Amino acid sequence: MIAFQKGNSSSSNTVTNTQNVLPSTSNHQESNIQSIQVSYLTSDATNTPASVSPLVNGNEQHLNFQKLILKYLTSLKVEVSNISDTQQEIIKMINDIQNRTSTQVDDSWAHEVDYFVSSWPISDQDGLNDMENKIKSDFNFRKQVVSELARIGGKSLPNMIYKILKKVFDDSVLLEFTYGLRNKDNFSLLAINKVIIEAVLKSKFKNHSNDEIITAISKWLTGAKGRILKK
Repeated sequence: MIAFQKGNSSSSNTVTNTQNVLPSTSNHQESNIQSIQVSYLTSDATNTPASVSPLVNGNEQHLNFQKLILKYLTSLKVEVSNISDTQQEIIKMINDIQNRTSTQVDDSWAHEVDYFVSSWPISDQDGLNDMENKIKSDFNFRKQVVSELARIGGKSLPNMIYKILKKVFDDSVLLEFTYGLRNKDNFSLLAINKVIIEAVLKSKFKNHSNDEIITAISKWLTGAKGRILKK
């Protein structure tokens, strides 16, 4: 009996101890759960602004970057416009300089042409040689002589040829020439011959052939003696 009671007493004590332990464990778990909930809520409340803030900051940075680019492009557009204006001014200055230079050169050539024109008609071999050498050595002078002769004009092709030859040569010089015959100097070999043909081709008679021009020149040369005798 006594042993049984002891055993019961021990068992009772064990049960009692177990009962005392269980509430303690349950309270500890509830405490842990509450702690986790508070921690989660606290973490959620803390992390929510942190998770939104990078997005807001990212949008602001993007907008600021766009504004910076637009500002830069506007500035660049102004600079390009200024450069373009400067280029146009430089081009205008260059053109003005070229025009003044060209005018001065043209005036110089014009004076040289005027010098020869003032000495026309050529009345001797020396005068002819001087003009031939100038035409051969100075392309610009040659060009001016072509323009001068092209302005003479005429009612017909032969009339223009006659007016040119009468203006440039005295018949006493032409008397020594023929167009291709061997017994006289060959007019076709002169530089002035090519100048006359070119002048005609720049006039209103430009559609005429070289043969027609040559025929008119040859006819005027052939008549030099007769014209001298009639004076």
